[in-house]
Amino acid sequence: YMDLPSSDGERGVAAKILKSNADKIAHVYASPPDPRGVVRTIGCVLVRVGPRDISTRLVYLDDRKKARVESQRLQPAYAYVTLVAIALFSLFTLVPYDRMALPGDLGQEHWVYPIEFAQATADRDPANPVYEPPDAWCESLEWLKNNTPDPFRTADGSDYYYARYSTPLDYSAFPDAYGVMAWWDYGYWIARIGHRPPCQNPGGAIPGVAEFFIAQSEADAAKVMDQYGGRYVILDNQLMSTNAKFYGPFSVTGKDQADYYDNFLVETTNSQGAKSYTQATFFYPAYYQCISVRLYLFEGKAVTPAAGSCKVITWKPVLSEGTEFKVVTQTESFDSYAAAQAAVAARPASGHYAIVSSDPRVSCVPLEALTHFTLIRDSTETVTWSRAGDTVPQIRIFEYTK
Repeated sequence: YMDLPSSDGERGVAAKILKSNADKIAHVYASPPDPRGVVRTIGCVLVRVGPRDISTRLVYLDDRKKARVESQRLQPAYAYVTLVAIALFSLFTLVPYDRMALPGDLGQEHWVYPIEFAQATADRDPANPVYEPPDAWCESLEWLKNNTPDPFRTADGSDYYYARYSTPLDYSAFPDAYGVMAWWDYGYWIARIGHRPPCQNPGGAIPGVAEFFIAQSEADAAKVMDQYGGRYVILDNQLMSTNAKFYGPFSVTGKDQADYYDNFLVETTNSQGAKSYTQATFFYPAYYQCISVRLYLFEGKAVTPAAGSCKVITWKPVLSEGTEFKVVTQTESFDSYAAAQAAVAARPASGHYAIVSSDPRVSCVPLEALTHFTLIRDSTETVTWSRAGDTVPQIRIFEYTK
C-alpha cells in the first residue's frame, strides 16, 4: 500500500484483510484539522496487483470519524490505466509528506504535499543533494565492502547479502560475524551500499550504542563494542559537529551536553570603545575525552596540550528577560592542564570557573594514545574544522581489535 515516506522508503507491509485494522489505518492516514479546521488527508489508497487483476481500496474516515472501506476490482483491460491514475492521484492529492520542513519557514513543521515539496526544492543544487548519501559516504562504504571481510562467509563461498534466510538468524553458524559502529542515521547506507550490518537498528537510536560515542575512556568504549559485536567504527563530520548532530548521543543517553561544551557570552570592545557581547562556544575536558572526538579529530593519537592552550574562564550567571546567560568576566591561559587545575583549586569556592579550550581541535587536557582502535581509511573529501582553517576527512573509518 502507499505509505508515508520514510528514511529507507521500503517499510510498507501488506495490509491483508481489512477487518480489525481498517479503523487503525484510517486514523493513521487521516491528518488532524489545521488551525482553520480543514482536514486535507482523509485516509489512504491500498493497491493489490495480482496476476489476473488489480484491486484497490480506499480506507478513510467519514464525517462521523468512522472507518470506511471502498473496494474495486479491475480486469486487465482497464487495470494498467487505472493503476497509473491512482498513483498520480495519490502523489499529488492524497498522500502528504509527514512533518517535513520547507525552506524559508524557519523550521516550522507542517503537512507538505509532494507537489509543494517539488516546487520548493526545484532550485536545489544537484551537486549538493539533501537526502542522498554524499560522495564521501558512497566512496567510503564501497571501500568498506571491498576491503573488509564478509561478516557472513558461507562454506560454499556464496554472497550471503543476497541470500534468503530465516529469522531469528542463528549467529553461531557465523563465528566471524561483526557489526559496524556508526550513528543510527547512517544504518541503511551501511547496509545497502557497504553490505555490512550496523550495530544498531537504523530505525532508531539505541542508548547503549549511543554511549560509545561519548565514552570517557577506551575501556568503556571497548565494552560497548564488545557488547554489540562491533569491529569497525565510522565517524563523519555531521555527527561530530556541535552545530549538527553531536547533540544526538547526549539526547539519547539522557546526559547533559552542557557538561561537555557550552555557549557563553564574551564582552568585546570595538575601535570606538563601544562594548557588546558575542556568543562563543567553549569545550570542556570531557568533550576531548569522548572516544569519538579522540578518534575523529586526533586519530586516536596521544595529545599534549600546547603552551597557552589550557584556558581558565571565570564567568557569572546573568538573567535577562527570563533567560539565564553565562557571561565570561575573565580568561587566563596556562601552559599545562595541571597548572590550570591548580589555578582553579586556588580560587574562592563561591565563584564559577572552568578549564576550557575555544577550538575543538586544540585539546585543553592530555590524551593518551588509543591501543585498540586503528585508523584504516579516510575519505578523499575534506571539511574545514577549526578557526585556523584546518581540514579533516569528511569520513573516517577505524578498526577495533581486542
